[in-house]
Amino acid sequence: PEVADHTVALILALLRDVVGFDRSMKSDAFDPNRFVPRRLAELTLGIVGYGRIGRAVADRAAAFGMKVLTANHS
Repeated sequence: PEVADHTVALILALLRDVVGFDRSMKSDAFDPNRFVPRRLAELTLGIVGYGRIGRAVADRAAAFGMKVLTANHS
């Protein structure tokens, strides 16, 4: 569960540009128009490898309303 939680946390940080937002605030160069959040329910997440962790990530992403596509290697 921790790997899936961390994966989703990183996805959220990337989508919301948490690092860029933080740097902008610290440098006094904040531009509110630069940080337009994306609606998770409008996004599609692709997962390669649908094992235990892949399924756990898919479950968490689906809870946010994301469409989930999976690919499994044989």
